[in-house]
Amino acid sequence: MVGGAFAVLDKSGILQAGVGRLVTSLGGRKYVLLLGITLFFMLMGSTFGIFEEIVPLVPWVIALANSLGWDSLVGLGMSILATNMGFSAAMTNQFTLGVAKKNRGLAALFGLGMARADFSCDLCGVLRVPGLVRAAN
Repeated sequence: MVGGAFAVLDKSGILQAGVGRLVTSLGGRKYVLLLGITLFFMLMGSTFGIFEEIVPLVPWVIALANSLGWDSLVGLGMSILATNMGFSAAMTNQFTLGVAKKNRGLAALFGLGMARADFSCDLCGVLRVPGLVRAAN
């Protein structure tokens, strides 16, 4: 259903227009956008357990990366890799943590400090990405 909606948006040109408008509104701050989108996808994976649900958004993020002068791998990193990193940190992910903690009889917030530390380490790695992308171009 979501994939069909994105196909309609793509065929009508709305996605391309949205990407173009976003790129022109940023000016020279494209690395801020890279960090913002990456952090958004990390948080979605870590808090809501979103993993497969972001697949329809990947073509949009790749188009955005291409329009900013980067290749498709940067777009994949901004979306799928960031979601995977957030999913593995799983601060409040009800799919992995909720079931496991319930089965073991643990409190809902047990281990949250460790999950936050893991997410923080992942975030520190992500903060290096703009410098790496800048050096590669």
